Amino acid sequence: MQLSVSKSSFSQIMFDPTVLFEHVKQKPKPLFPILLVILTALLLNTGTFPYIQQEINQFLELETSNSNSIVMFSIMTFILCGGFLIELIIHSLIIYFIIALVSVDVQHLRTIFSIIGYSWFPILIKSISFIIIIIMTGNIFEPQGLRVLFPGIENGIVAILLKNIDIFILWQYFLIYLGVKVLLKNQHWMLSASITLCAFLISICFKILPEIVMMLI
Repeated sequence: MQLSVSKSSFSQIMFDPTVLFEHVKQKPKPLFPILLVILTALLLNTGTFPYIQQEINQFLELETSNSNSIVMFSIMTFILCGGFLIELIIHSLIIYFIIALVSVDVQHLRTIFSIIGYSWFPILIKSISFIIIIIMTGNIFEPQGLRVLFPGIENGIVAILLKNIDIFILWQYFLIYLGVKVLLKNQHWMLSASITLCAFLISICFKILPEIVMMLI
């Protein structure tokens, strides 16, 4: 039964997300986003671990052993899960506080967390695509995002910004926009778009700020 529910959720988030968000608004499912994030972390870590482990062993001059592999895999999985969960929580809190400022309707954080959690689906697809490319090429690379469309921009703040935006991020925020629209009871689309844009800008600033600081140092 749980498997069929998950399959239905995955198909709806791709083809009919508004209906899914309406259902989630009535019956929040905060556990599903957490499982989605953990699945993303496990898949990403499993796909990239052999290559990362090799780099770490060479850098620290460690011998390859089962015990070292288990310890490193566990640590990396914990870091990825923790980082993804923190990002999901921050997204939810940002949307929660912005909606609280502009809407008179009381929204429960549990509901917002559930809806925002389903917008994580594009990140799962992105991780799977990343793993497939790594397996096909045999090399780990740093995703360049929309920067690949502007080869002339190699350095600077604009380059950092473009590197942190890709089609999956845009898909994620489109889903967030649909979720916010459902939360606001399909009020004027401009309000939902403005809230989503604010959340997007805040999130991007958090991501690119460390890179900008490192660039300026």
